[in-house]
Amino acid sequence: MNTKAALAAARLYTIFDTGYVPSESLEKILSDLLSGGADIIQIRAKNLPKRDVLQLGKRARSLLRGYSTLLIINDYADVAQESGADGVHLGQEDGDLLQIRSTFPTLLIGRSTHSLQQAKAAEQEGADYIGFGPLFPTPTKAGRPAIGLGDLAELHRTVQIPVFAIGGIKYHNLPQVLAAGARRVVLVSGILQAANIVKECQRIKALLQAESFDDIRKAAQDSLC
Repeated sequence: MNTKAALAAARLYTIFDTGYVPSESLEKILSDLLSGGADIIQIRAKNLPKRDVLQLGKRARSLLRGYSTLLIINDYADVAQESGADGVHLGQEDGDLLQIRSTFPTLLIGRSTHSLQQAKAAEQEGADYIGFGPLFPTPTKAGRPAIGLGDLAELHRTVQIPVFAIGGIKYHNLPQVLAAGARRVVLVSGILQAANIVKECQRIKALLQAESFDDIRKAAQDSLC
């Protein structure tokens, strides 16, 4: 798979987060995410030891074989490499990107950013994509203030790599996020806590694939019928 092309085409970035769901549910939830059309699945397990994250990564890699969905591991580039994942996602404090690129040249590398300045720095640093947020308050990033929607349009004018808006995004506020300029989004609890993960992914993808704000409104209305 051409991972750079898959990344460029990606719109819906999902996260299997053991802060919300048990590790035992990996197979069921990833199956639902794949059926719903997730373009990227990240494994995020802040509450587990590294060896357990590796096992989750290997189980996920096995499930994703035959799909064009990208697999990303949060925090650990070595785990991403060993598990056969497509990339690693790094926070602001998770190491020097150039050094990680030198050690793991085949991995996609994403970076979390919380301001225009950090976003521009991540692109200059050589990140393949960035997460930008949190746009809204979210328990996933407890204690981190929301940055709002005001910088999204400017961000997309100044940064050329894929930008994934993140933080408190759910179906009900997604039209607002898209109207502010976002084209790609990350959802965590908005999908993991849905009554039907497959259907939630599908209706979110319908909004993301809409070509105009009128189409976004129509897709939102149609999903409620």
